[in-house]
Amino acid sequence: MYYSKMERRSIQWNTDAGTDFMRVVDKIFAIIEELSRGNLGVSELSRLTGLSKSTVHNNLSGLVDLGYVSKDSRGRYQLTYRFVSLSQRFLAQVRDVEVVRPIIKELSEETQATVHFGVLDRDCIVYVEKVDSPRPVRMASYIGKRIPLHCTALGKAALAFLPPDEASKILDKCDMQERTSNTITEREELVRQLEEIRKVGYAVDNEENEEGIRCIAAPVFGYEGVSIAAVSISDLLFHYKDNDIAKKAEQVMKAASRISEGLGVRNP
Repeated sequence: MYYSKMERRSIQWNTDAGTDFMRVVDKIFAIIEELSRGNLGVSELSRLTGLSKSTVHNNLSGLVDLGYVSKDSRGRYQLTYRFVSLSQRFLAQVRDVEVVRPIIKELSEETQATVHFGVLDRDCIVYVEKVDSPRPVRMASYIGKRIPLHCTALGKAALAFLPPDEASKILDKCDMQERTSNTITEREELVRQLEEIRKVGYAVDNEENEEGIRCIAAPVFGYEGVSIAAVSISDLLFHYKDNDIAKKAEQVMKAASRISEGLGVRNP
């Protein structure tokens, strides 16, 4: 089957009899998402996506022809910088970022911490904006990075304020992998913590994702009154005192509320 692109070229995508266009798109994006994690060969992609090697190979050929994927000398495939260009153009147009940036910059100055703004994307949080701490230490995070929900303050803050049925469906897909000795790996324990987060209005990552790092996050709400994103502060553990958490949490919640209002949403 052939699909034209801008009436200039035709790319042959592999499809089984009766497969509609959306199923073809699902296959393509399954490959793209796996390649976003690193360079992979056809066999590895076939195993990770559950697609046949011939399907993987044919779809990769189309992506290579379009310039979104390249092949190295060892026969492994990787995404190209065309995706970076797309993401940069997208972020430049997103009104949310223009609302967020001055607020999180102010929060970083107030707390002397690194501040992240992340949006909920299925079973992950994606960093959309970041302001580094005024201190010399820099976090290894970057815009566009996907992080898990169960072991991050951003993830838990966003998850806690979703409708229960939606949160449950997301948890069904979560691989609650242990990242440190403090990581919550049992669903029942995470659910209990989410209930507490809803009561206090903020979430804490207590060295659950990365040793030596503590984070505090609060949800940002969308038009339907449910969380769509979250804002957090991250700092080295020794910069926190236990009696500082409540004060810092208030600062984070205030910033999150300002972002929600800046997006035209009144916090529930």
